[in-house]
Amino acid sequence: MTIRVCPACEYSESPMLGTKNNFQIRRCDRCQTIYTQDLPTVGQGTNYEELDLDQVMSVPEFIHRRLRNLVHGFSHYRQTNRFLEVGFGSGQVISKAGV
Repeated sequence: MTIRVCPACEYSESPMLGTKNNFQIRRCDRCQTIYTQDLPTVGQGTNYEELDLDQVMSVPEFIHRRLRNLVHGFSHYRQTNRFLEVGFGSGQVISKAGV
């Protein structure tokens, strides 16, 4: 199997963290970006009206751990106990982190 390079920095070393919804999740060794090994093809469309969104949007524990580490790393910058996140989709992950 060919390992997909990191979509953020194009580095090729990325250990697998786990699987979510049949997608292998990887983390780049260089920039720590978390991404999927494979992207769905055009023929793999999903009927989102039939999905159980609570199950689909559930957040694996390794994401919680990574997010807690990221948030902790910014603790010396946080003066007002506010945190602006960009790119977390529905916001469920950041909400679960208790930030």
